[in-house]
Amino acid sequence: MIQRFIGTISLFTIFLLLLHSCEKKQNECKGYSASIYSYGNTVAEGSYKNFDGYAIFARERELDTINGGWKHDELRKGFTFTEINDCIEKVKLLISNIVPTVSDTFNILYNLSGPVEFPTAHLYYKDGDTILDKYILLETEEAQNWLILDEINADTTIISGRFQLSFVSAYDREKSDDPNRPDTLHFTNGAFTADFAPF
Repeated sequence: MIQRFIGTISLFTIFLLLLHSCEKKQNECKGYSASIYSYGNTVAEGSYKNFDGYAIFARERELDTINGGWKHDELRKGFTFTEINDCIEKVKLLISNIVPTVSDTFNILYNLSGPVEFPTAHLYYKDGDTILDKYILLETEEAQNWLILDEINADTTIISGRFQLSFVSAYDREKSDDPNRPDTLHFTNGAFTADFAPF
């Protein structure tokens, strides 16, 4: 009886140590951009696989070729939803060109050319900083791509909402990481709470 009790306590202790080490490992991602994504959260049901990751939103930025560094747009912001495994980015969903307003529904489009006038989205399968596959929005009558902002806190540092998106592969080639991944992907029942990233 005592041996069984000691065995149970030992197994429970090992479980707690493993759980703590996994959490510590995720929080100690350093030297790579994945470390900035360790907050916020997003989930969605996927036709290929479900999405379960982190979520941030930040000011739009572009390289300042004259003065160096980055130029930030104070008005427009974008969302980054990303899945990280062992401190390496595996999936990244970028939604750009949004002016956050509560209860706004953004119909997201893929704009191949010309100035960006609408919120747009791109999906990447990655191995750290290497892009393995790129998807663009699928624009058909059947595919409805949208994002709804449900709540923005008073200092606009936390935004929550829902989304539905469909993508089609941008490359006509064999997928280097998973040849069985289909050319068309659908995400439904998406939800997120995104933390502001001040960069």
